[in-house]
Amino acid sequence: MRAFFYWGTALVFASGAAFADWSADVEMCFERTGSIAMDVDVCSRAIRSGELEAENLATMYRTRGQAYNESGAYDLAIADFDQALKLNPYSATSLRRRGEARHGLGQYDRALADFDQAIELSPNFSGAFRDRGTTYFFQGEIGRAGADYDMALGLNSFEPMAQVMRGLTRYMDGHYPAAAEDFRKAMGMAFPYPLAHLWTYLAVRRAGKDGAAELRRNAEEVDRSLWPGPLFRVYLGKLDAADALKAADKSGPKLRQRRQVQAHYFLSMLEQSRGRATVARAHFEATLETGAKHLVEYVAARIELERAKP
Repeated sequence: MRAFFYWGTALVFASGAAFADWSADVEMCFERTGSIAMDVDVCSRAIRSGELEAENLATMYRTRGQAYNESGAYDLAIADFDQALKLNPYSATSLRRRGEARHGLGQYDRALADFDQAIELSPNFSGAFRDRGTTYFFQGEIGRAGADYDMALGLNSFEPMAQVMRGLTRYMDGHYPAAAEDFRKAMGMAFPYPLAHLWTYLAVRRAGKDGAAELRRNAEEVDRSLWPGPLFRVYLGKLDAADALKAADKSGPKLRQRRQVQAHYFLSMLEQSRGRATVARAHFEATLETGAKHLVEYVAARIELERAKP
């Protein structure tokens, strides 16, 4: 009897330890750990535990899918969101996240279908409106993008990404004062996109005003020893364009293309403002030669070149 008692006690302790392990994984997956690799690990263990009911299992797949999204592993993300939606087909969040992954792969029509369905299920889902607007923006449907950003901001006024992107749509449509105001609001929310200060300056200039004093004030908030500091120094007349391009080229492989696109676009706009159309066009074309269709400056350069066609 004593031997049986010890064996039974051991079983209780083992079962308790197993429960603690998988339940801790579930909790960490749900709350996120701050590390993409660790998120994938704990969510995977929670999924493999076999202890979860459908709703919680769907959440684990969705959370791991979002970690894959953030790492750029969009195919893996889509596979997880597919699993999450099999378990819970009425999850607007899973549809939105799958739409983000499809957008990341350039599957814009399929992304729009996911965002449409997410909005149908949850009509007040500001994030889905924002993300659908961004997909419209990259398709070149600026008017539809702007309408979605209006909806996103109407539902949630603290949406700095939507604020910047609406500023871009307004800029592309020629509504320069409104665009500048959107960029200012986004930067007032501490949005980590200092180039919005240059967009503000360009919008002010195209609205027929000077903007130099505001640019100088905004430049004080930017560490000009780091990117995009060299572009601010060019705009302030303290650095040559060639040196800014060299700074972009010296970036690591993961950042080089993005910085080259930004450098060529903002240099093109500066040259355009100086009346040097030929030099500006060369920079616009260099922007498109990068093939970085996933960057807003690429889209902006494409629109500028289309407008310049006779």
